Amino acid sequence: MANDNKTVVIQWVLDTRKLWPQAKQTSQLRQYAARALELLTPTQREDALRYVHCKDAKMALGSQLLKRYLISRYAGAYVKMTGEALLAPWLGVLEMRSFAPPEEEGQLEIYFRGQKLDNVDMHLVNYLELYMIGTSVGRNKDGETLEIGDYELLDIEEVIEFGEKAKAGQVPA
Repeated sequence: MANDNKTVVIQWVLDTRKLWPQAKQTSQLRQYAARALELLTPTQREDALRYVHCKDAKMALGSQLLKRYLISRYAGAYVKMTGEALLAPWLGVLEMRSFAPPEEEGQLEIYFRGQKLDNVDMHLVNYLELYMIGTSVGRNKDGETLEIGDYELLDIEEVIEFGEKAKAGQVPA
C-alpha cells in the first residue's frame, strides 16, 4: 500500500453467524465464548452480555475484541466501536430517502432532524450473497470524501489468539 499522505480506511466484516454456534441464548456465551470473554475487562464483559438477543451479544463481544485488537495492532490509532448506534436517542430523527439496493441506480438522500445532509457519503455494497453493508462517511471541511476499499472477512479466532498472546506478554511485533 503506497503512502500518498491520504487517509486509509480499513474495513473488516465480522460474520457472527458461525461464532459460538452452541450458544442459543446470551447467557450461554459465558460458557461457549469463555476464551473470548476472558480477554475483556469485567465492565466490557457485562457490556457485551447485556443484550437480550444472542446475535446482538455476539456482535457486541466481537466489537469489544476487535477494539482491543485494533488498539493493540495499530498503536496511536483511535478506534471507536461502541456498538450503541441502534440504541442512540437520535436514531428516530435520522431518515434515509430514495433508498435503492446496490445493484440498482438511485441517489440516497440523508436527512437529520428534517435537514438534508450534503456532507455525508453513504456506501452500500452486497456482501456474502445475502447481505448488504452500509458505510457512512462524513466529508472533511473542504467537502472531500474518503475512498472506501473492499471489505475483508475477519477471522475472530485470529483476534482471540492475538489477545491471548498479548495478555501473556507475547505480543508479536
